[in-house]
This record gives sequence, structure tokens and C-alpha cells, in this order.
Amino acid sequence: MHTDIKTHSLSTSVIITTGILALAVAMGIGRFAFTPLLPLMLRGGTIEGDAAHYWASANYLGYLLGALTAARLHRHTVKGLTYGLLGTALMTLALGWVDTTTLALIGAMLPFSCSMAALLLIVSSHWLCQQPSAST
Repeated sequence: MHTDIKTHSLSTSVIITTGILALAVAMGIGRFAFTPLLPLMLRGGTIEGDAAHYWASANYLGYLLGALTAARLHRHTVKGLTYGLLGTALMTLALGWVDTTTLALIGAMLPFSCSMAALLLIVSSHWLCQQPSAST
């Protein structure tokens, strides 16, 4: 196992709790924070159709970048989890301040937001799969 967290000192409940929280943040917040906002922003006139296409493409680009980053951090679990958790939280907060004056800035940051969610999802899943079973 090539992770930088000493798993022999972690209890099963700590491993499970860490995994649940990391995956909940990655999938519940990071992955789906943008998706329900887009139709509301289109309906409210905050974003136009052309910009929505760009945002959707930026969304997918972010997932690709996050997966590639996770591949490079597979031996640095703590860094990956930290970057993913902080990045997802900060970018989700930033998406909450969208208005017509910050729209371009948020659109430019969207790939980073999605990459943090993908990074967190992949690193936390990899770390959880590497843990010894509770029966050992």
C-alpha cells in the first residue's frame, strides 16, 4: 500500500467516517452543486444559452483535470484529500456568490471547482479501497 496515512493506527469507525464524509462532500456538494443551479440561472436570466454551453463544457473539463490530478497524487493521500476537501468547499461557496458582475469569474473558476470534486472522489475512493477489511 502506497499511501501516506498510517492506517494501522486508525480504527474502523474513523476510516468509515472519513470515507463517508469525503464521498458525501465530493458527490453531494462538489458533483451536484452546479447541476441544479444551471436551469435556475437560465430561467432567471443570470446566464445566457451560449454561456451555459461554455459552463457545461468547463464542467466536464474540470472532471478530466481532477482525474488526471488524482492519478498524480495517488501516493499522497493526505494532500489529495486536503486539496479536494478545501477546494470543493471554497469553490462551492464561490458559486453561491454568482451575479451578473461575477459571472465571468465564476465561469472561469468552474473547471477548478469540478476538478476538486473529481480529485476528492477519486482519491477518497482509492484510499478506502486500500484499507484492510474490518475482519483482519
